[in-house]
Amino acid sequence: MDKRYEEGVFQDSKQTCKSEITTIDIIMKHIILIICCLVISACNVSRYASIQRNGTIDDYEFFYVVPTSQLTAGAGIVSGGQYGVFGGSSTKSVNPADIISGYLMKKGFRRTMDDIMPEKTFIVAYGESGRHSMGLTSYAIEITLQFIDASTDKVIITSTAAGIGSTEADDIRIATLNCLKNIFGEK
Repeated sequence: MDKRYEEGVFQDSKQTCKSEITTIDIIMKHIILIICCLVISACNVSRYASIQRNGTIDDYEFFYVVPTSQLTAGAGIVSGGQYGVFGGSSTKSVNPADIISGYLMKKGFRRTMDDIMPEKTFIVAYGESGRHSMGLTSYAIEITLQFIDASTDKVIITSTAAGIGSTEADDIRIATLNCLKNIFGEK
């Protein structure tokens, strides 16, 4: 064969390899960009909180939290190998009323346990108000807290926030704390 022919083929194959690598590089850059956008958008949900104020709780001394039920959530993993099957799991529990009570007591309010409420008491009502999809496999739980005047039944403050964690219990804990921090102007 002619040496120039071999060089031409060799140069053509170099050109083809360069164009294939460039195409693959472009595709990989796009995939990485999409993944980064999904990760960044999923991380921002915990900051979401809204508030509506119809008054202030500065003049109140006592609070009563409407009882809530405890939620237990779990996560587990099982893996197999040459020496057998191994696994592990963890469970987490949360009772929103306990989180709310602890936070408000830390702020100096006194919890009343009776149905007969003293003057200067507000009632705290908790409710799960929705779920938001956060990409392929995760979601955030949204909760709403209402602070209600015990003597007039008028809503003083309403706060809504979302939370995302590793389990539903974490989601609820984070969302509840986000609501409370929003009410008291904390970040």
